[in-house]
Amino acid sequence: MNRERLEQVIRVLKSVPPQHFFMGFWRGAAPPYRPGLCGTTCCAIGHCAQDPWFIAQGFTLNKDGMPAPSYAGARAFDAVRLFFDISNSDARHLFGCQNYDDTIPNTIARIQEFLSKDKKYLCCPECGTRGTPDRFAQVDSMAGPCRNPMAESWQKRTEKAEARVLELEAVVKKFEDATKLLRDIRQTRTDLANGAS
Repeated sequence: MNRERLEQVIRVLKSVPPQHFFMGFWRGAAPPYRPGLCGTTCCAIGHCAQDPWFIAQGFTLNKDGMPAPSYAGARAFDAVRLFFDISNSDARHLFGCQNYDDTIPNTIARIQEFLSKDKKYLCCPECGTRGTPDRFAQVDSMAGPCRNPMAESWQKRTEKAEARVLELEAVVKKFEDATKLLRDIRQTRTDLANGAS
């Protein structure tokens, strides 16, 4: 997680007039069902992608086709995930319009909550999955096996991969031994040929 960049989102949002904020678009005209608005409305990410600090970091709003954030060749939520160094589920948790009422104070509160809790929540030690603070128990208090349905299959795949690596290492060792034996036979032949003459 890039804390500084998330804190910059809060800075930007504090300067956005409420009538220009709508979590339903990256950037667009005021929706018809919100009377009295004129000009451009954007979500939190849309406003950030037009801010000079974010632009200097390479996080921009593309101008081709439908506006979406872009960063390091990625677009939309992939760009958000990469830029803030968070998981896709965290990106959608923080900036997805379906997650909460679209007001600036609610958006700021969600980011602040994420920042305050993030250090307490880590990856699942069994399956490596990382979740948002409200979806994961604290690692220190995790009891029992991982409840991630993918954990068992992930663990089985890992065990199979490790077994295959051991098999391949054995094959490589046999190949090295055979190569050494072949080299010794060739050398013996050469020695015999040279001794016979």
